Amino acid sequence: MITEQAIDNHETRSSYLNECISETHFQVHLKLPRYVPRGKNATLECEYNVPFNHIHKVEWLKGDRKVFRYVKGRNPPFYNYAIPGGKINWSRTNESHLTLNNLGFEESGMYSCSVTTDIPIYTKMSEEKYLLIVELQKQNPKITLNKKKYVVGDWLEVNCTSGMARPVPELTWLVNGNEVEEYSIKSFPEQNLYSSTLQISFQIKAEHNSGFILTCLSTIPGFMGNHVHYTQYVDHRNDSIKVEDYEKLPKGSIGHLKYTILHFISQIQKLLNINEEPLSQITLRSHSVFPQLFPYLSIGL
Repeated sequence: MITEQAIDNHETRSSYLNECISETHFQVHLKLPRYVPRGKNATLECEYNVPFNHIHKVEWLKGDRKVFRYVKGRNPPFYNYAIPGGKINWSRTNESHLTLNNLGFEESGMYSCSVTTDIPIYTKMSEEKYLLIVELQKQNPKITLNKKKYVVGDWLEVNCTSGMARPVPELTWLVNGNEVEEYSIKSFPEQNLYSSTLQISFQIKAEHNSGFILTCLSTIPGFMGNHVHYTQYVDHRNDSIKVEDYEKLPKGSIGHLKYTILHFISQIQKLLNINEEPLSQITLRSHSVFPQLFPYLSIGL
C-alpha cells in the first residue's frame, strides 16, 4: 500500500531532479590523460553532480561504441563489452572510474561517458576527449654538424634527428635556451614513419663571439615554452652541443688570425653603416680594401 508520505517523498525527489535538469545544473564531465605510454595504465573518470542514489546507469564509450557499463540494482552491476586491447583493472573500477591496464595502440581514440537518472529518466553525455597511446623514444635526438668552430660571417647549418617514436616527436631548436626564429629553420620530408629531422641555419655574428649552446628538443607533444617543466611532456629528450669561435684558439694561430681580421672588418662595417654580408662577400671586399691581408683570409681552416 502506497502511503501519502511515500507519494510526497516521490514527488519531492522528482521535483528536485526536474529542477536540476531544467536549470541545466546536471553536469557530466570526463577526465582522462591526454597521452599514455604503450603498455601502461589509464583511468577514465566520469564526473557528475547528481547524488549517487539518483543514478540509474553510467556508461563509457569509445566513439559510438560502448566500452563499459554500470547499472544500479543489477547483479552484477558491471558489464564489460568485448573490445580489443587493454584489460579492465577491477580493483580500481567502480560506478565513476574505469581503469584499463596494458594499453595498446588500438585503445587510441575519442572517449566519452553518459549518465542516466532514474526519476525522471534523463541521460546526459559528457564531452568527447582524445586518448592517445604513444611509443616513447629510446634514445636522445642526434645533432650533426660539419664543424664546431666558426668565425664571424660563417653560416652555421646543423641537423637534428629525433629518436624513433609513435607519433613522430616534434623537434625544437634552442640557442642559449631561447627558441630559434622560424625563418632559421628548415624541415625535411619524413624518411620514415617514426622519426623526423630539423635543420637550423643562420649566420654567425659578432654577438656570438663568446660561443653559444645549441640544444635540440625532441618532445611529445611539441614544445610548450620555457615556462613548462619537462615533466609536463609524456616524452621529453634533448641533446646539446657547444659551438665555439676561433677567438679561443691560441693567439698567433692561423684560425685566430682569420677570426681577428674578420671581426675587425665587421666592426668597420658597423662604423660605416654597411649592411651585413655573407663571409664570401666580406672576403671579396676585404681584398680590395685590405689587399695585404687577403692571403690570410683565403687560408683554409
